[in-house]
Amino acid sequence: MSKSTRWKDLERAVAATLGGRRIVRQDFFETAPDVIVTDSGLIAECKAYRRFKHHSLLETAQRKYGHNGQTVILVTKTERQVGAYVTLPLDYLADLLNQVRNQPPHCGKRRTTDDQNHIPRGNVPSRPSRCSTP
Repeated sequence: MSKSTRWKDLERAVAATLGGRRIVRQDFFETAPDVIVTDSGLIAECKAYRRFKHHSLLETAQRKYGHNGQTVILVTKTERQVGAYVTLPLDYLADLLNQVRNQPPHCGKRRTTDDQNHIPRGNVPSRPSRCSTP
């Protein structure tokens, strides 16, 4: 499979899996994301290479800890980076999005604790309300 076909196929698969829209550029000097998932506000930049170092880290963790149907994610952070990044399986993200899509909008007070352990979540970022009433 050629490199051109590989990244195009990846973009198509990501758009289909996440319920998004692939952005086709006529001019490659034009700046645009690869996939937009409008209902969730996600923008996907798709890269198809032979290898990624962090994929081997995730695969190792999956072999060690991913038993009994558990999904392993990889969280990475550089020395002075603000925040962290998460790498997770695409199908798992699609399942999360579908769960959110099938839930009624959360119109009450935002939870500030982890319900299972009653642990404060800390500073919970605010989101625009999806409620129809104030």
